[in-house]
Amino acid sequence: MAINHPVSSRKHISFFIFNKISLGYKKFFQSRFKYLNLFRLKTFYKIAAKKMDRKTARYYFIIETNDKIRFIRRADELAKDRTVLFNMPKDDIYDVLYTHGRESLLNERDELSLAKHHNTQGSTK
Repeated sequence: MAINHPVSSRKHISFFIFNKISLGYKKFFQSRFKYLNLFRLKTFYKIAAKKMDRKTARYYFIIETNDKIRFIRRADELAKDRTVLFNMPKDDIYDVLYTHGRESLLNERDELSLAKHHNTQGSTK
């Protein structure tokens, strides 16, 4: 005659309940938030290359489609174009948005230093 240990049976039941609850939450969130499934879709665009123009200090991305068609876009153009952005792998999306954020911060820093320099020259005259 086997004696069931109450602690081990409780662990088994709690594990079973936890799995049921976690699967339920997973289905709930997937149905409520469709964008969570966004990164599981097959991608159409990918970054073939990333180049920097030293004169303008901007990055240019060479985007390639699954049909081997290539086109060039700047980071700020890609960040605004949702159709291209949402059809890229998540690592490429991260690269584009990180580059866009970095460029915008550097541009803002340059504009602030230029304005500060302009204000200091105006006050000394």
